[in-house]
Amino acid sequence: MIVAVVLAAGASSRMGSPKALLQIGDISLIEAHIESLLSVCSEVVVVVGAHKSEISPLCERARVKVVVNDNWADSDSLESLKVGIGAFPVVEHVVVTPVDTPPVRVSDLRALVNGKAPAVLSWHGVHGHPVMIGKAEVQHMFTHEVSGGLRSLMSQVRLVPASTADILCNLNTPELWRSYLAEHSDKK
Repeated sequence: MIVAVVLAAGASSRMGSPKALLQIGDISLIEAHIESLLSVCSEVVVVVGAHKSEISPLCERARVKVVVNDNWADSDSLESLKVGIGAFPVVEHVVVTPVDTPPVRVSDLRALVNGKAPAVLSWHGVHGHPVMIGKAEVQHMFTHEVSGGLRSLMSQVRLVPASTADILCNLNTPELWRSYLAEHSDKK
């Protein structure tokens, strides 16, 4: 069973508004992530925090789990990931993506989950998002002090070539968001 965790707990301070609510066509960024992930993963959980009241209704409408990282202001993405993974009774493989990245193409997502964990989508050897971790990484994260973020858990990571450089994008500021939209306006 492959599940997914979308990390959406942060304050979006550099963006100035909740990144999860940014619009791609007719849907929000969080809904686009959910749609993509549900095409391959059996369940999706979204970890919310700062903007839980705005993001949660969209997730509930999409019929995915929502969990709250109440300590979002004082924790890192690994803490949010632990909260998200805790929503599942059993975890074999987890696809992890931050909300402030473009939704991954279904074909790339299928390539990511079709093989051993840990794995990461890559563009010309550069790691991007999402990543997939397995039972060993999950267990290590819950039983050891981990510094350096999620990537520090992934030794011997399998690189999965992506079909687009979008997997390297971070949509952290209004300028980066406008640039992403302008670049993709002709591809709709």
